[in-house]
Amino acid sequence: MTRDKAGSESVLGFAFAPAREPGRLPWVALVLKDHPPWAAGKLNGIGGKVEPPEEPRDAMAREFLEEAGVATTPDQWRLAAMFGRGCRHTVYVYTTTLAAACILNEDGPEPCDWFRADLLPDTVLHNVRWLVPLCLDRNVADPPHIPYNRPADAAPAPEKTGG
Repeated sequence: MTRDKAGSESVLGFAFAPAREPGRLPWVALVLKDHPPWAAGKLNGIGGKVEPPEEPRDAMAREFLEEAGVATTPDQWRLAAMFGRGCRHTVYVYTTTLAAACILNEDGPEPCDWFRADLLPDTVLHNVRWLVPLCLDRNVADPPHIPYNRPADAAPAPEKTGG
């Protein structure tokens, strides 16, 4: 994958575990965010910042271990989509399917838990409602690149100075 290193990068992961009931969608691991302010109190996929010179897929495995307490390998994560604002910031969305629902880290300021993918709570961030089905769709051959704007209540992006 060719990446523009000029901006910051983050990863966002959706890990799935088999449904406990026949005919249901699988369970998805989500984290209850405590920051940034526009996401606090909302459920989201698990992820964080890519730490250069780290590759995004390596960051995804590291973040899942740090946040959820579950060890995975980078090759277990499949790229499902990318969000971007030009070269200023890119979010790589990854997905994986675990063999079974395992115990997730429920301690700390951002606890993780399993939720039924077909009955997501009202407290999920708005994009989780379409990212979960996208991550479950194995027919998407080419991960989409989705341009996006900052949430209305997010802090403004810093101005570029000098040149």
